[in-house]
Amino acid sequence: MFAKAANSTPTVPSRNALRTLRQLALAGGTVGGCCALAAVTYDVHRRIRVAEQIIENKRIIHTSAPNYDAKASAQRLAHMMEAAEAGTFTGLESMKRKKPQAEDAAEESSDSPRPGYVSLHDLPPQFADIPLGLFNYTGSGSGSGSALRNEARNRKQLAFEAKRANRSVSLGRVPLDEQIRQMVLQGKEIQATNMFIKEHTEKKVPSGISWDRQELAYHLFTENCKKGNVFIARTLFHRMESITSIDSDIWAMMMHLLAKEGHVEAVCAIYGKYRLKLEVPVHLMEVILRCLLESRRLSLAKWFFYNNIKHDVDGGLCGAYLDGVWKKARSTDLLAAEFRLTLKRLSDLERNPTEKVFNPMIKAFIDSGKLEDAEKLVADMPEKWNVSPGCRSIGLLLYGRAALCDWESVMDGLYAMHERGLTGETRNFARVFDRLLLEYYPTHSGRETFNFIINSIDDFNIVPDRVLHRHIIEALVERGDYDMIKHITRLSHERGWKTGIERSAMDKILRARRVMMQKTPIGSWNLIKAAKRQYGMVASSRRILGTTTEAYNLDGDTLSPVRRNADANFSENMDHFALKKSINLYMPLEKRMEQFIHAGRFAAAKETYDKAVGSDHPVEPIHLKLAAVAHILENGSSDLEEVRQTIRKQWLKWKTRPTVRYTRPFPYFVPFFFQQIIQLDKFKVSESTLYKSALLEFYDICADTPTLIVKNHASTALTRRLIQEGRHSLAIEILKALYKSRWRKSHSFDQVQLKMLFRAFAEEQQLHIRGIWWCISTVLTRYERVSRFFVAEAERLLPMLERRVAGVSSNDLDVIQQLVELLRQKAASDDPTLFAVSREQKRKMRTKLAFPHRVTSHGYLPDKPVKAMLAKFDEEVEFDLLDRATDPNADDVLQWWEEGSVSGVHRLPPEHPDYPEPTLRDEKAKSAAYVDDLRHKQDLPPVLAAYVKYAMATAILVLYLDVVSTVALPTSDLSPSLQATAIGVPLGRKKRDREQQEKKFVPKEDLVAA
Repeated sequence: MFAKAANSTPTVPSRNALRTLRQLALAGGTVGGCCALAAVTYDVHRRIRVAEQIIENKRIIHTSAPNYDAKASAQRLAHMMEAAEAGTFTGLESMKRKKPQAEDAAEESSDSPRPGYVSLHDLPPQFADIPLGLFNYTGSGSGSGSALRNEARNRKQLAFEAKRANRSVSLGRVPLDEQIRQMVLQGKEIQATNMFIKEHTEKKVPSGISWDRQELAYHLFTENCKKGNVFIARTLFHRMESITSIDSDIWAMMMHLLAKEGHVEAVCAIYGKYRLKLEVPVHLMEVILRCLLESRRLSLAKWFFYNNIKHDVDGGLCGAYLDGVWKKARSTDLLAAEFRLTLKRLSDLERNPTEKVFNPMIKAFIDSGKLEDAEKLVADMPEKWNVSPGCRSIGLLLYGRAALCDWESVMDGLYAMHERGLTGETRNFARVFDRLLLEYYPTHSGRETFNFIINSIDDFNIVPDRVLHRHIIEALVERGDYDMIKHITRLSHERGWKTGIERSAMDKILRARRVMMQKTPIGSWNLIKAAKRQYGMVASSRRILGTTTEAYNLDGDTLSPVRRNADANFSENMDHFALKKSINLYMPLEKRMEQFIHAGRFAAAKETYDKAVGSDHPVEPIHLKLAAVAHILENGSSDLEEVRQTIRKQWLKWKTRPTVRYTRPFPYFVPFFFQQIIQLDKFKVSESTLYKSALLEFYDICADTPTLIVKNHASTALTRRLIQEGRHSLAIEILKALYKSRWRKSHSFDQVQLKMLFRAFAEEQQLHIRGIWWCISTVLTRYERVSRFFVAEAERLLPMLERRVAGVSSNDLDVIQQLVELLRQKAASDDPTLFAVSREQKRKMRTKLAFPHRVTSHGYLPDKPVKAMLAKFDEEVEFDLLDRATDPNADDVLQWWEEGSVSGVHRLPPEHPDYPEPTLRDEKAKSAAYVDDLRHKQDLPPVLAAYVKYAMATAILVLYLDVVSTVALPTSDLSPSLQATAIGVPLGRKKRDREQQEKKFVPKEDLVAA
């Protein structure tokens, strides 16, 4: 019987029999509980195996066919399985008759974490209760409840997107996903990104987006990063923040791209937002650290460094941190404390320090005049820390000897380095020799400098880089002759120095040096006096006079800081004090405020000033000026009473401040900028005038202060904020004022500012088509390469311009489209001379008064060929005509610039008594006589003659007030109707001129009263 049973086919129980047996097994007590647990476990594992198989099949399909979309198939399969379980499945025809019901409304907005490498919405409904952690899910949700909620939310988002796609298909349009994919394949990433941003606002997608749409956004972001569209990628990144979650890969890619393009502030802002949520990749740690240090976020840099020091293998992160702290703080006490703490952290990690950890400390000792301490530290490196000094460490010591003019020790050290093989590090040794050369040639003759260069190149096998080659040429231009330069040029060709310095570069260096040497003082004493006059301090070397930063020798005695003798625990106490004090407080107050204003963080600059005043920090005029500028740029004309009270409160303190020898005494007169702020309550001033005054004052402060830098960053940040707030006309007025100021000639009106002006013109409520045309034509006709950022901005705004301009003038739209196409051509060719207009051509056009375009009846732009129009384009002339409704002719220009019309605009008071200043009464008499003569010749009616007299008298009053304001006479003596004109005096003057004008002003008592 058993043999027969073994050979026969086994009996398979039916599904109902198995279900009955399972219910009987689960109905018991202990045995039933064990059976129930086993059944649930088996069911979960079975579902996991099925799900893993489905995921693997989907991965294979996506690998073989990337454009395959399994969403419809998965939904159809889900409905088939539901119908089969319900017993209503009768074939495919029944499924075709049933329509899936998609929910119209989406749930509330919430973050939808991104799966690791696959989206799970394609799984059938019966697998929805599987824990997503089993599929390498990397979301932020914890537990199966969060995973189920994310999966349910994703399904509803998919249904919402599918409904919108079906609606687009029913209307005969291509679905959004397909449009974006087609644009990416055609190379139109910018247009695809604009479409994605437009369709995914917080109002249109209140519940976020699905994982598939999120993958599409990540793909768009990656494509823009590959093409270098930094700002487009950043805009997409910020939009993704509001509608979905950001993972560490996208975050790191965004920071890497911004750092590569030099946008330090943007990198730090993005890092600070997610620093507690996401982890920085190891390869980006040094980049992020340098960005934090460069933006003067020392506290955040310190936190980042000590939290990631465990990832530092070769000491590069330690060296970058210590070097940045020294550059920004310039405090040896702080650096010594951080240096010891770094060594302690490395010892806790059981790691040995490298040479990179010691070089910043050695450099700080040498820069502060403590050569003996630097030599002691280098001598202790192999004994205490088992670190052998390398090329850079020995080179720093030689630089310290060069500062002492001890050239015998320097040459001995160079030959010792050559014997030890340290000169084999070509790059590092070239930097060492460059520093030594810069110290050698000012104190030696041309022949000695030439012999030093040639002998060193031959003996040490130096291969100069671009910087060293340029410094060699500059040294020989200043100290040598033509034969020496010719010999160096021939030597560079023979030995193949690939530095890129050819004949044109040498001519440029020669012209620059010739201009710089025209007004230089003669003799060392005059050089020191010039440096004193500029920097307000002794400009001689600290070590040549035998002094350091902490002591000054005078007649054999040492003048040290006022403090008691240090005991044995003094250094340890100083370490605790330096570590307890905030690292940001070691930076100068004006540098911190300048950095905040350049970055557009005006409120942070004002807050920094308030904290400094609250902690009894010595307040100087530059600090108060920067605080006033920051407050005005942040708040505009609102709440100026606080600024006025601060000025009145601080000014009395400066009068009681002692005057220090060899420094410029504090002025007793109120600066002109403060006078304007105090008198603003007496008449109405437009907000644009206030913004322009503060911004131009900030330019003047940076130009007059040696430690500050003149940059266009503040104007760009201010106008960007105004455009985002919808105040486009105000941003246009500010940029126009900067273009007309002297800063355009000295520091240029670059393509970033042109981009902001282009954006303001395009997004203004009343479209300024002529301004858009001027911006693009200006970029095309300049002798410079077109930035891809400007091209990306033009491509981003072009669809909006096509919609707005098409209804006004087809000719204008045609011209704008052709100009954008020429922008693409010039950017792709990388040729700065393409479409450029030379200065000689502009001079000829201005001489002939030839205006290249005319306003036609077809619109605001010319209808001639675009290339012919660009050949006669003059950006200065066209800028003056931007706000004019019609084009002028030659007679109009001659009348504008007639000598009698402009000769009295900027007159200064006469210095000789034989030439008295014409009074207002004389000017009125002349104008009346001129009108009478004009009426006699042309028989003007009496009413018209009276009107002409009134108009000319008003014009003369305006000219007279301009002269009065130029010499800074008190406006309180004028009538209220004239004070409004006196306040609009431009502030872009040299510091010396302003001081001479301000000294002539005697402030009233109420201006300086507390």
